[in-house]
Amino acid sequence: MSKEEWNDKYKDNFKSMSDVIFEDAGKFIRVIFIKNLPTYVKKDITRLLPKYFGIFVILGIGFFIIKLKKTSSSQKYFFLASILFYLQILLIFYTERFSIPLLPFYSFMILWFFSVDLFDRFNFRISSFRLFGIFLSMLIAYNLYTSYNQVKEEINVGPMEILSIKEQVESNKYNNLSGKVIMSRKPHIAYYLGMKSQVTPFVKNYDEYINYIRANNIEYVYISEKEAEYLTDENLKHILLDYTNPPADFEVVTFTLKPIAILYKLK
Repeated sequence: MSKEEWNDKYKDNFKSMSDVIFEDAGKFIRVIFIKNLPTYVKKDITRLLPKYFGIFVILGIGFFIIKLKKTSSSQKYFFLASILFYLQILLIFYTERFSIPLLPFYSFMILWFFSVDLFDRFNFRISSFRLFGIFLSMLIAYNLYTSYNQVKEEINVGPMEILSIKEQVESNKYNNLSGKVIMSRKPHIAYYLGMKSQVTPFVKNYDEYINYIRANNIEYVYISEKEAEYLTDENLKHILLDYTNPPADFEVVTFTLKPIAILYKLK
């Protein structure tokens, strides 16, 4: 079950965090500390941080804890505040953007690792620079290069079919769409067409689907292969994605083929 479906079906069952915790306290503890904690740490050091930097974060945390008694009060409080913040993240689904506030903490742990007395004797001077400084600079440069190439490849990855639908609507001069209500999983299509967005509900069959549309005065529907993943009924997916034989309640305004995306108008 996706987080969107869960939220749609069960959001009214919980009124506070205490409801979440005491609904099943044992499961709550298992999910937070046995499942989420190691999973989120792994994702942070492999996805959020540049390549190889996560190794130094883990080592830095380890050495910080070992030498905890020798750290200053401000360092201890900073470490504690970061850990408490991380515990809050464990309560929600993972995404890298939620961990961005921890980047100063991760950077501090990396610098802490390289400043440990045990390794200081290896940090010899090369001309006007230190070995560890040169190493970190090379690592940063390498990650900037690889990140640039990755972003260059992924920058156009997205629902490009929405732009195709927009272009077809504009070329055929469907000017009467502006301000009208369109139902879709996400509001991208409404934004591009200047329409009002209504979220696709979780329904069990076509009858529930069309009844929801009529009850909410929805005039247009956007569906695509990606959007159809939001629907739980396979038959409903098949019906809506068949642009050659649309449901009797709809007429096709325009569509794309690869991938399939259809803009419907309610009859």
